[in-house]
Amino acid sequence: MHSTMQTWILKTTGQNSTCSILLGEQVLESLPEIWPKDCGRAALIGDDEVMALFGDRIRRALSSCAGQVLSLGFPAGEKSKRREMKAKLEDQLLAAGFDRQACIVALGGGVSLDLAGFVAATFKRGLASIYIPTSLLAQVDAAIGGKTGINTEAGKNLIGAFHMPRAVLIDPSLTLSLPTAEWQNGLAEMVKHAVIGDAALFSAMERLALDLRQPTRISPEMMRSSLEVKIALVREDFLEQGARAWLNLGHTVGHGLEGASGYRMAHGLAVALGLFVESRIAAFRGLMSAAEAERIEDLLKALGFDLELPFDLDRISPHMKADKKNRDGAIHMVLPVGIGRMGRPRDGGYSYAVTEDEIREAWPA
Repeated sequence: MHSTMQTWILKTTGQNSTCSILLGEQVLESLPEIWPKDCGRAALIGDDEVMALFGDRIRRALSSCAGQVLSLGFPAGEKSKRREMKAKLEDQLLAAGFDRQACIVALGGGVSLDLAGFVAATFKRGLASIYIPTSLLAQVDAAIGGKTGINTEAGKNLIGAFHMPRAVLIDPSLTLSLPTAEWQNGLAEMVKHAVIGDAALFSAMERLALDLRQPTRISPEMMRSSLEVKIALVREDFLEQGARAWLNLGHTVGHGLEGASGYRMAHGLAVALGLFVESRIAAFRGLMSAAEAERIEDLLKALGFDLELPFDLDRISPHMKADKKNRDGAIHMVLPVGIGRMGRPRDGGYSYAVTEDEIREAWPA
């Protein structure tokens, strides 16, 4: 491996699989070195826009690893993250005669990784996969941890599987051509990681907020810090039965907003708004100080997020009630007790039961 790369090894709990996570601007050159020796064929899956940008480059790299490379594209956007598109991709693999000695190479942002990863999890009861994330959101969040899934009318990511890729190759230079809105998707997740477990990262983002508003080369130290928050929680709790739930910070409200918008709202904006509201709920509950909640609000604004909520609570409440964390008929949220620290309720769990009245009280006017 190249000496400038940062490398982590993730091992799943109870599934006996290992994932190598490589970070560096020459990381794609390592594809032949990490290619699964038992895989003779590759299916490169990504949305049409990403394939147009990077498909030829990845196919050339794969040609030295796999005897056959099949390229499968689909329309960009959340609208493709559906049962129908998953079935279409599977039918294409079947028509091409793919067997279990194949590897799915997922190229793109979160939609591509979630969808192609779910195909890998279920095709012939499971294929090897490699992720090449091309958005900041995918690089710091979606590519890490083996979650796959699709959306339904009832909610986001309600159908899916845990399926760890063999490797994740993160080249930060691939994100430099992102539109600002796509870039912000990743910034929101980096703020989330900082609030969950790295106060120093939060402070660094405060200092550099104006520079970070547009696609730029994020320092390797900041990328590493953000990744390590998620990697540590995935290592501890691969199947999300405990502390990994903290990675849902901002997502109860965020997914509610996305659902209310018909999934037209950008995920990063939804998470930013979710962090804003959920930190206010934590402050209203006395879990964290009002001053720290204000720091979260100020950082999000400094990064360019418009924190004016587009829907009232009654519009998003039905979508929050469908959240996967909910139990016993109550909405559950993970909540911070400070910047860099998450809270645990007295029952020993990782999420708090939150009443609609509490949400309404903290809901910005």
